Amino acid sequence: MNEVTLSLTYQSHGVLHSAENEVEAFGGHLVGARHILYGLTVASDSVAASVLKEFGIDTKLVRQALTRLDKSVVRTTRVFRFDSDAAELLCEAEKECLKLGDQFIGPEHLLLGFLNLGEKVEKFCQELVLDRVKVRARVYEFLGPKAMIAHPETLVGKTIVSTIRRSEDGEEAITATATVVSCIHNREETILLIEMQHAVKWCRGHGDALERYMFAVREGNLTFLPEKGEAYPATLETIL
Repeated sequence: MNEVTLSLTYQSHGVLHSAENEVEAFGGHLVGARHILYGLTVASDSVAASVLKEFGIDTKLVRQALTRLDKSVVRTTRVFRFDSDAAELLCEAEKECLKLGDQFIGPEHLLLGFLNLGEKVEKFCQELVLDRVKVRARVYEFLGPKAMIAHPETLVGKTIVSTIRRSEDGEEAITATATVVSCIHNREETILLIEMQHAVKWCRGHGDALERYMFAVREGNLTFLPEKGEAYPATLETIL
């Protein structure tokens, strides 16, 4: 198994520390993937904890599931170490981190790493009534445009950018949103059809405009495909 080479964020170190504390409470020394999930619920100000909370997964619920599955043991060492599932979780987290173009492994990457373990965590997910597919999609939705480039197929039908701009006098406000309508995979790229909704409100009324744009995801970069002229690198924010 490959070793993780990227550094963890301060929050992620806190997640692992909480996982170790939970293992210690049961008298053990092996940190498993389910203990790391527990640690993620403790990191209350993270994307991971926010998503889990939306699905009803909190510290109390995970601890109850751990109590049902874990048995108290007599600890033979004070040194904590990861079991094979936890080690694989960290490797999967690093892969997600790299795909998203991030430099450090955060709680959101750890959660994605947990979800990527599939059948290895299925029993625990059933205990929590946790839908791995829906939770993964919600994490990507939280992460916005960079997740669209890394995993565009998961964001079809999702609003990925929403901005509000106001005029200097404050009388006019433009609300702009971008929604992924469809996703088509080719050999070397992924073509996205993105719908832009512009709503303009001013003191005497309002108006709406709906436009559709084509983008290509090529080698981790977003390229705008205009109806006329040459394609060029772009971001959703530049169009909004």
